[in-house]
Amino acid sequence: MEISVKRSNSGLFLATLLSTVVIIAIVMGFTHFPIHSYTLLFYAALALFTIFRSRTGIVFIILSFPIVSKSFASITGTYHSSLHYACFYSTIFLIFYGNIIGYELRFPRLLQDKVLLLFLVYLFFSTRFITSERIYAAEKFKYFINNIILFYVPILLVKKERDFEEVIKGVAVFGLFFTGYALLSHLGFEQFYGNSVANRFSTLDVNPIWVGRYLTYSILAELYFLLKLARNASENIGKIALLVVLIIFQLYFSFLTASRGPLLALILGIVVTILVAIRFRITHLIISALIILIIFFAVLYFIPSEIEERLLSQDQRSMTTSYLRIMANINALEMFWDNKIFGAGLGAFNIYYLKYPHNLFTEVMAELGLIGITLFLTTLILAVIYLFRLSRYPNKLCFYLLIAFFSTALVNINLSGHIGTNYYLFFSLGLIYSVMHSYHPTSKDTDLAL
Repeated sequence: MEISVKRSNSGLFLATLLSTVVIIAIVMGFTHFPIHSYTLLFYAALALFTIFRSRTGIVFIILSFPIVSKSFASITGTYHSSLHYACFYSTIFLIFYGNIIGYELRFPRLLQDKVLLLFLVYLFFSTRFITSERIYAAEKFKYFINNIILFYVPILLVKKERDFEEVIKGVAVFGLFFTGYALLSHLGFEQFYGNSVANRFSTLDVNPIWVGRYLTYSILAELYFLLKLARNASENIGKIALLVVLIIFQLYFSFLTASRGPLLALILGIVVTILVAIRFRITHLIISALIILIIFFAVLYFIPSEIEERLLSQDQRSMTTSYLRIMANINALEMFWDNKIFGAGLGAFNIYYLKYPHNLFTEVMAELGLIGITLFLTTLILAVIYLFRLSRYPNKLCFYLLIAFFSTALVNINLSGHIGTNYYLFFSLGLIYSVMHSYHPTSKDTDLAL
């Protein structure tokens, strides 16, 4: 079923803009040093994108969630979750109401969104009635709500191929934003633009592994546009050169985070995509893999020795990080065995062991039991089914990007899983869903729409 809504009028747009300005004023009221508040940059971008009604800007705003989270903590001196979520979600509502309601809206009609919403309901049930640590579980549940929003963003925004590219530009622009701050941090302005966490490179006070993830998906988005421009290389040589330089910078900063998970996810995501693109021809795969390894080792040559040592060494207090993570996953499986059906409750593993398993599958099993892991696996299996069906999608470059995003996300959740912070997994699910939803099958492909 599809519902068309008339374009919003100028009065609605002005009301949206006025509400945005009010929110900015409220945030400034909590800020003693406005120039140091990244939240103000966030809302400045919000005002700009509200004026221009940009899909790219909306994606940028959504992906800014962790930055806003840290900014509110610095503004208020502590983490006021009620203020944080009230401002953030009211902002999201304003953006969509003022910019998207004027376009044609379609209710999702595939199966995946229904399963994912059922998963969300079950998480709420686990938070409310199963776990003994409701305060922490509630915070984790709120983060998962953000994942649901990220799932629906592409579905609401992508109506045609051009919309898909605007959404992907949002990922690239957000990566460019991070790269700019990374450059400033690297040049020695840490007191204003970021700091180092546990001797690892970070920026905007964001966990280094998150920085690595943002840069990883930004590189994939830029590779998409690079390959598209390469079709007319002689006419786009300048843009191609700029993208290549940007990707090199982002690879460099990804190495500086010393986060092995995002780097390995990027490599495997690209390799899997190449495998699909060349139809599993071993010779081409070996050549592509050698090129990737040469590039990565070349970047490794230029990074500081302490970062290189951490990337290549597993030592951590006379134990290896790999061993510690294996033990954490064993603990998660033991917790699952003791709570097979419903799990120990959302957030229970983190509270009991003061860490998380670094694997989303074992985390879900331990905390949400058979019911939770079944619902979660169903959403992933449906995504794989949709990808198989989209192999007939005319835009092969779009199809390959979907594979790259999804496979990279799958690697990330196995190496650095956390149900609240793997935003790009759900964003990639939404991208697959939106393309599947907008793909109008021919008479021979009537089975494409569920």
